[in-house]
Amino acid sequence: MASTRKKFSFLAVIAGAVMLVMTFATPSAFAAGGDDSGLSKPILALAAAIAIAGGLIGTGSAQQGIGAAGMGIIAEKPEKFG
Repeated sequence: MASTRKKFSFLAVIAGAVMLVMTFATPSAFAAGGDDSGLSKPILALAAAIAIAGGLIGTGSAQQGIGAAGMGIIAEKPEKFG
């Protein structure tokens, strides 16, 4: 349990650091009338990837026991399947 908590704490610190860097890098990339340095599309892609990855991690952790439970019920009572 403690190792899982340490992993999530480490991931939270890393995510916070990434968000902090993006907070200071984004205003210059999206400044009105600023020079087009070509950073806006990669930063948008990175932000979208982080958002999608968060959703995928949440979905995976929510569904981790469903497959095992489904296989268990099929093994115990095959007549329940199909």
